Amino acid sequence: MRRQRTYLVNSRVRVPFHGYQRRPAATESYGAESESYPVSTFGPEHRLSPAEVWQAELLLARAERERGRLKGPRVAARIAGIVSAVRAGRVGDSSWGRHMAAKRGGQAMAAKHLDMLREMAPLAWHRSAEVRRLRKRREAYERNRCEAESSIVVRNW
Repeated sequence: MRRQRTYLVNSRVRVPFHGYQRRPAATESYGAESESYPVSTFGPEHRLSPAEVWQAELLLARAERERGRLKGPRVAARIAGIVSAVRAGRVGDSSWGRHMAAKRGGQAMAAKHLDMLREMAPLAWHRSAEVRRLRKRREAYERNRCEAESSIVVRNW
């Protein structure tokens, strides 16, 4: 008998797919009759429209090209991540990517360099106050400039 491999899942050692039962196929069609879906890994069972299926297929092809093919639970996780991103509209959203990168960096700093964060906090506070002050000054300047331009009367003699 072969020993089953264990993985760390949610900070716990688990056997993959232990007690897993496959969900029945989706009962809702999600427009499968009216629209033709491309032959793909993705389809109406993922609750994606045909346009979203096309986008997800491009993302999967790019992931396999750049990071190689996967097997088993890892390919399932990759597909689930792609479906999640496409359904939530995060594909091509650079602001979401910047937010996640900043969040990860901030958490790393809090875990490993809390002393540096505490040292930089007053500097950041002063800088943000300065930026707010400059922004208000610029808005006041723009407002006064617009008022001055609207009060100018042009006379053609």
